[in-house]
Amino acid sequence: MKFSKKMIRYVDRDTIFHRLDPGTKIILVLYFSIIAILINSLPAMILLLLFVYLPIIWEHLTLILVRSLRFLIPVFLFIFIINLMFPQVIPADPWVTYTFLTVNGGLSFEGIIYACLMTARMFMIASVSTLFIMTTTSNAFVHRLKSVGIPETLAFSLGYAMKSITTLSADMANIMDAQRSRGIELEKGNPANKGLQYMALGIPMTVSVMQRSKQTADAMQCRGFGSSGKKTLHRPFKMERSDYLALIISVLVGCALWYFSAIQCF
Repeated sequence: MKFSKKMIRYVDRDTIFHRLDPGTKIILVLYFSIIAILINSLPAMILLLLFVYLPIIWEHLTLILVRSLRFLIPVFLFIFIINLMFPQVIPADPWVTYTFLTVNGGLSFEGIIYACLMTARMFMIASVSTLFIMTTTSNAFVHRLKSVGIPETLAFSLGYAMKSITTLSADMANIMDAQRSRGIELEKGNPANKGLQYMALGIPMTVSVMQRSKQTADAMQCRGFGSSGKKTLHRPFKMERSDYLALIISVLVGCALWYFSAIQCF
């Protein structure tokens, strides 16, 4: 498996997500993240995931999105195990009880449901965030922020951070290929040896980040970044009917699922 297949990058396609206004997508990412945190029912969370993933499946973006999320599998497993061993719910009839240091834990059916809910919640937030990066260019993101009055320096910083996700992923892929050519097998060995092998990526990656930061700072200084007045956009952003429709449907579905979850209908 090549690392490049797991990169979070912009996907150049003509889908309903690409045609949405960047501001609309920012609002939807924040909204779905908040709704995912508020929902406390596993069936409601599954329905929310289905609502989000149905258009993703329709636009044939599922495989690319899942590949981009594979590097988070250890995080998902960690969240599931921790919440399974030490759930924040009081089980009616636990199968096993134990104490780790000063924390009491136990295995139960309620604990499994709670662990699945917490994992699905994190998966939801990761999915919508990754989908935003896959369907929005950094330039469109920066221009949309500036169009609503965000200071240029802050807008550029946020856009550069977004673009760096793809850039650093590409740098990591190149470094891993270079280390493989030197005989370092990153996919083989026990966990202890893998830790030592991955240390061989840390120093080159740190140097790469520092070099790229210096080059960016020099380029910004040469172009007089921040010295000019307020800039205008050649093509101002304007929300279309599809943007309002996406917002209305998402708000209605999210609020309905949160309400039914709150009154324990699921």
